[in-house]
Amino acid sequence: MKENKKEKAKGLEINSDYDFNFAVKLNPLLRWILVVPMGIAGLLMVQLAGGWMVGFMLRGVADDSIIAIIVTAIFGVFKYCIFLISMIATAPVARQNKLRTALALALIPLFVPLLIERAVNNLGYSVDSNMMALNIAVVLIGEAIAIMSVRSETQKKLPKPQPESPDEIPA
Repeated sequence: MKENKKEKAKGLEINSDYDFNFAVKLNPLLRWILVVPMGIAGLLMVQLAGGWMVGFMLRGVADDSIIAIIVTAIFGVFKYCIFLISMIATAPVARQNKLRTALALALIPLFVPLLIERAVNNLGYSVDSNMMALNIAVVLIGEAIAIMSVRSETQKKLPKPQPESPDEIPA
C-alpha cells in the first residue's frame, strides 16, 4: 500500500500565495504590524550571514577601491531585495494584490539611506555625495529585482490540487 507523505511547511518559506508559512495563521492586523520588523529581520539576517563573507573577500583590498565598491554594492542590492521580499511576504494581502503592495512598500527601503545620511550629518560627519547616490541606486536596483520577482511569481498560474487517493477522484 502506498503512503502519501506531505512535506511539512517550514516557517520561513514563502508559499504559493507569496506569504510566509508562519504568518498565514496570524491575525491580519498583527501581520501589518510585523511588515517592517520582518523586513529589517531579513536585512539583518543577510547582513549577519553575508557580511563576514564580504569582509573576508575584501580583506586585502582597500576600502575605496573599485573592487570593494562593486562587491559591496552587489551585496547591498541583495540585502535590499530581501528586505522588500520579506515585507511583501508578511503583508496580509491576496496573491493578486501582492504586486501593488510591493510598489507601495518599496518606499520604505528607499528612506533607509536618507535616514542614515541624516543621522550621520547630525553626528557632525559629512557624507560623500557620490556614495550616497550609489547607495540610493543600490536600493532602487534591489527593489526592482524584488518587484520583478513578485510579479513573475504572482502571475504564474497555480497548479490544480491533485487528489491524494483514488477515492477522491470526482466522477
